[in-house]
Amino acid sequence: LKARGGGAVLDVRREQLALSCVGMPYDPLPPSYHAEDRWDALRTSMPSSDILTAWSIWAVLAALAAAANLIVIALILFTPKLRKKQFNKFIVGLAVPDFIFSGACSVTCSLNKVHGSWFGGDVHCDMQAFYVTFGFAASIWMNVVISREVFRMARCAKNMQSYAVLSLPDVCGRIALVYLLSLLLASMPLFQGLPIHAHSSHGLACLPLEFNKTSSVFFWGFFIPMVFILPLVMVIRHFLLTYRVLRQVTGVKHIKDAHAIFIVFFRLMTALLIFWAPTAILIWLLEAARPAFFGGTVSHAQALVSAVIYLTKQDIWEVVREKASCPRLPDKTSSPSDLNVSPKVADPPDLEAGAPKADHSAARLKEMLKLIPDVSFGMGASPSPLEDESWEADLPCVSAASSLSSDTTLRAREQTPMMVVPYQAFLAHGRIPRSSEGLQQSLSSNDLVVFISHKWWDANNRLPDDAGGRKYGVLCRGLQALANHLGASSSKSLVIWIDYACIDQDDPDLKRRGISSLASYVARSDLLLIPVFPGPEEAQSLQTALHPIDLRDYGERAWCRLEVYIFLCLCEMLRKPMHCFAYGIMRKPPCLTGGAHRQAFSDAVMESGTYRTACGLVQLPLEGLCRLGCSTEGGAAFTFEHLPSNGELSEEADRSSIQAIEAEIREDYGQAVLAKAVHSLQKLNRHKLSLDSKQFNCENVPLVVDRLRPACIHRLRTLTMRGNLLRCTGASLLVRELAGAPHSVLEDLDLSQNLLEEEGVAGLAQALASLKRPLVRLGLAQNRLAAGASQVVEAARSRVEMLDLASNGISDAAAMSIAQALAVQSSSRSLQKLVLADNSVGDGAAAALLEATDIVVDFVGNPMSSAVFAAATVRQAASLV
Repeated sequence: LKARGGGAVLDVRREQLALSCVGMPYDPLPPSYHAEDRWDALRTSMPSSDILTAWSIWAVLAALAAAANLIVIALILFTPKLRKKQFNKFIVGLAVPDFIFSGACSVTCSLNKVHGSWFGGDVHCDMQAFYVTFGFAASIWMNVVISREVFRMARCAKNMQSYAVLSLPDVCGRIALVYLLSLLLASMPLFQGLPIHAHSSHGLACLPLEFNKTSSVFFWGFFIPMVFILPLVMVIRHFLLTYRVLRQVTGVKHIKDAHAIFIVFFRLMTALLIFWAPTAILIWLLEAARPAFFGGTVSHAQALVSAVIYLTKQDIWEVVREKASCPRLPDKTSSPSDLNVSPKVADPPDLEAGAPKADHSAARLKEMLKLIPDVSFGMGASPSPLEDESWEADLPCVSAASSLSSDTTLRAREQTPMMVVPYQAFLAHGRIPRSSEGLQQSLSSNDLVVFISHKWWDANNRLPDDAGGRKYGVLCRGLQALANHLGASSSKSLVIWIDYACIDQDDPDLKRRGISSLASYVARSDLLLIPVFPGPEEAQSLQTALHPIDLRDYGERAWCRLEVYIFLCLCEMLRKPMHCFAYGIMRKPPCLTGGAHRQAFSDAVMESGTYRTACGLVQLPLEGLCRLGCSTEGGAAFTFEHLPSNGELSEEADRSSIQAIEAEIREDYGQAVLAKAVHSLQKLNRHKLSLDSKQFNCENVPLVVDRLRPACIHRLRTLTMRGNLLRCTGASLLVRELAGAPHSVLEDLDLSQNLLEEEGVAGLAQALASLKRPLVRLGLAQNRLAAGASQVVEAARSRVEMLDLASNGISDAAAMSIAQALAVQSSSRSLQKLVLADNSVGDGAAAALLEATDIVVDFVGNPMSSAVFAAATVRQAASLV
């Protein structure tokens, strides 16, 4: 053959072998075959005895690796405290491809060993190449995602920003992208048009292999870089960048906090450099069969060693030790509360079905009331507790009864009958009618009342509208928009109540009686409309407003607030739609900003609510109807600063009247809100309850406890009462009676944005110290604890895992007191994170806090240097990994 051009014949034979490999992927060359090139050498098989030995070793090794990774996945997914950590979710993302790869390899090698030769033919060969490539690529690219996230932590430390922990959807999204890329890479050998196919690698396993010059270029120029080289370079780059940033911003004293971050990189580099890189070199780069066997063994060992590394992570190892240790049998004389065990409690009987009354009756309520001092908040008389237990029987009836009580009480205050103006008569009149013009008529049962809540625009002349009649124009257009919004769904007649027409303006006695009946008129109304002045500042406030209080030149006024307050609260109590609307300019004139934007509010724009373009051919509407204060979930929401009694008044003497009306509404509103809350927890089987901005004060807390404790204490895990009127006395009672109840499962209590001050903080600290079961989170942000914060921290360090004291006016002196409280050695400590964001803590106090304890402290928004802030941020990052 050589004499006749044997080289050419061999080239033809090689091409035939390559073509046969394409046609039949698992077509190894015999061990005796003398390979002339690396493509044949990669396909030259080992002796059968060696192959069977390799399959036996790999089957056992892969089975152990699959079991270990499955244990890691199960531990993280079924242990709440492990599942909460962001990086543990990434570990699941790492362990899943290792589990798939190892589990599938164990099955494949076992079948081959039992069969004595390759089992499954071409299809099984393609499947093996697919799952091997997916396992390799997914595991390596997940390391890139993790290293990038660690670098982002370091960058936040450098930029004095708080590291935002990724949400579960964000983590899952990143993992899904990695898996998608890995699936695409693993699918390449299955497409006949690509120069890469599954071949027998030395008879041991099916892998993507090169088979000619074209495939070699594609394999080493694209496939291997995408699977191995590029992710390896990215991980090394992230490591170097993170190391440089931490060296720049972290002081020597706090470099120990960065150790956990570098340990993460060490684990990643171990997996990449010690396992994956040798695997790629031994299997694909070298041509001999023995290195390929060792490369396969290393790849299987990688999954097992990685699982062991995950298990030795501190938080995971602690869970392993807990589950491995035998549980201590309880003492027969011990009670469930002594052992801090919550026995299963049967759900309470259906309260709507006439169930027995709860143990916490009116006597219990009176007992708790004795713990509350007579505190006045300047908002009228405090609500009195019920004297009987009848409200326990039917919670929806309680809600309705409270609502009807308020409605009836307000209507009883009506000193003169409600008058209204027909909608069509108002439009045809040409201006806001005065009471003396006689357009008003008595309210009938078939009327749909629109209550006009407004501030008079010409207060100097005591007129509701300005000289140009702009408010009348806004009202007409707003009423027309409201009528279009309602459509033909209502069979009632649309009528308007407006003070200038419906309250007598000439008879002083009738005028006084009409003003005194204002609350009743609001209670009788179906819709509320607020006309917004067509000025630039007012238009800007309407564009961004979420609540009527946000409207400029309206929300500041106490009487305007009261009208909105009564309307929204009664709508929620009576379960009516919250049809509270504002009408005005909601869109800026196009292409105009700054001074030009202000000039654009010409008389024509203010009178018509439209803007004519420069060419004059197009007239653009700028006004719109905006629904405000109608949150479906939250209902009516009023913080302390937004209450009517805290608004502006022309006559200060009116404040007492507003306070009295406000107190009446609040009393029944609180009972209705609680009835609705208990109903949702029981009937909808919810575990989270929001009572934000519901005006609860200390006098209401016994009622809150008495309603929630018997019915919901065994299922309520999260309670938020942000934006209420609670002080430390009420907060301590909530902590003691709800979180400290024997069978309570409450984990998250948020009392932020209340009125907690230094006075009474000792009682709150005592209540926290008495807890049998620690809280996962206690939110006390945006209060006024200041120097009293140290007492809360001292009590919470063994009873709370995460304490939020942001925006509490904590100074350097208060922070030093907190540091001293945390420095005291304690046999038990639960506190893991302390949030001191947006206070006044400087470098000295912050450094003292970091030295006194190893807990995570959030200092965002405090006046401190980048070095100290970075040290705190690095500690936070270390806690997450």
